[in-house]
Amino acid sequence: MPARTNYQVPAAPVRYDAYFGMLVISLVATLTGLVFLGLDYSSYEGKKPPSAPPKPQSAAVGPAQ
Repeated sequence: MPARTNYQVPAAPVRYDAYFGMLVISLVATLTGLVFLGLDYSSYEGKKPPSAPPKPQSAAVGPAQ
């Protein structure tokens, strides 16, 4: 049976380093991209997709002169 102790691990202070900054920047960039995606998607509401362009007529291939 292990011995009981009253030892408590001291709480480390919060560190805001470069990795935390990059995390916040990437979160803001992702949310901004989602907002623009939603705005772009809402502009297509009720519109039909464009029809396919007509296929070009192929010229008859004859003997080379």
